[in-house]
Amino acid sequence: MTNPIEHLSFADLADKTKSLLSLATLPPWDNPTPDQSNGHGWGEAFDSIIGGGVCAGTMICFGAETGRSAHTDLVMQIADGLALRTSDLIKYGKPGVLTPVVHISQIADRDAMEVQIKTFAANLARISSREVMPVVVVDEHQQIDIRRMDGRRDWVVLMTTTAPPMETRPGTDKWCAAVFGEEYDLVPALDVAVALYAPDAEKNVIKAAFHKIRWGAIPEEKDQPKWNWERSTGRFWPV
Repeated sequence: MTNPIEHLSFADLADKTKSLLSLATLPPWDNPTPDQSNGHGWGEAFDSIIGGGVCAGTMICFGAETGRSAHTDLVMQIADGLALRTSDLIKYGKPGVLTPVVHISQIADRDAMEVQIKTFAANLARISSREVMPVVVVDEHQQIDIRRMDGRRDWVVLMTTTAPPMETRPGTDKWCAAVFGEEYDLVPALDVAVALYAPDAEKNVIKAAFHKIRWGAIPEEKDQPKWNWERSTGRFWPV
C-alpha cells in the first residue's frame, strides 16, 4: 500500500487499486448464511462507489437521523472486521498491512492521544515487521479534535453523526445535505460523507445516501447501495 504524503493527493490514487485496501469483504461471522459471503465487509457496491477502498488518510463519516438507522452498528461492524483481519494476518502469517482498531470516546488531551496512537502503531510495526495503518473510530462528540490531529494522515478514520428528525423524505439529496448541515463544519475535511436510512417500502433494509465523495460521483437514489439489517444480531450484509 502506498501512503500519500499529503492527504488531498488521495484523490489521485483512487483509480490505483493496488494502493487501496478494499473493505468489500472482511473476515466472516460465526455460522454465516450463504448470502453473508462478504463477512464483516460493506460489499462491492459501496466499496466501488467510494473509489475502491481506503488508504492512510481516509476519513469517512456515517450520518443518520436520530433513531432511524444503525449507522453506529455498521461502523462497528467494519471496525470489528478490520480487527479480525489483523488478527488473522498475524496468526496465519499472511502478507498485508495491519489494521488495528483504536476507539476514541473521549479526548482529554488531544496531543497525548495522538502520541499514544503513533507509539502504538510504531511498536506494532517494529514487533511484526509490517506496515501498520491504524483504524481510528471516533465518537461523534470528538469530531473537531480528530480533524486537528496531524497524525490522522496515517490513519483510516471512521466516525458517526446524527441529526434531529426532519420532514424531508429520507434518501433525497436535500435530506442528506440536511444531515450534514452547515453547522457540521467537518465536511470539508471528509473524503466520504454518507447518511444511512431505512426505506419505508423495504423491511429490515438500510440504504446509503451520499453527501460527498471526494474522488467520485454521487450515485442517484436508485443506485444507492443497501444492506440487509438483522436487528437481533446487529449484522449487515449487502443486498
